[in-house]
Amino acid sequence: MPSQELSVVVMVADTLIIIVVKKLSISEQEQKKVNEGFAKYVGSLKPNETVLNLYEQILNDVRKEQSANVNETIAQLQNKMLVFQKRIQTAKDKYLDGEMSKS
Repeated sequence: MPSQELSVVVMVADTLIIIVVKKLSISEQEQKKVNEGFAKYVGSLKPNETVLNLYEQILNDVRKEQSANVNETIAQLQNKMLVFQKRIQTAKDKYLDGEMSKS
């Protein structure tokens, strides 16, 4: 059975790292050891200040965009809630005025 390959592209410290991982049948303990080694290696890389600033700006832009989307969704839901509250009040008023029955 041929092994499957998974390519991972990572940009760290102005260096493009392409990792090709072959999917093999290895034990969970071996997988954990490989993962820990990779995490240690990536953790040892130090991006320069310009790259860090760029990442920070990108993350701030994404956060602002997501916050705007959340605020827009909240406003839309509040408007829908007001419509339903008005409809409920209208139904109550019509019932109390005898213009509507329970059936």
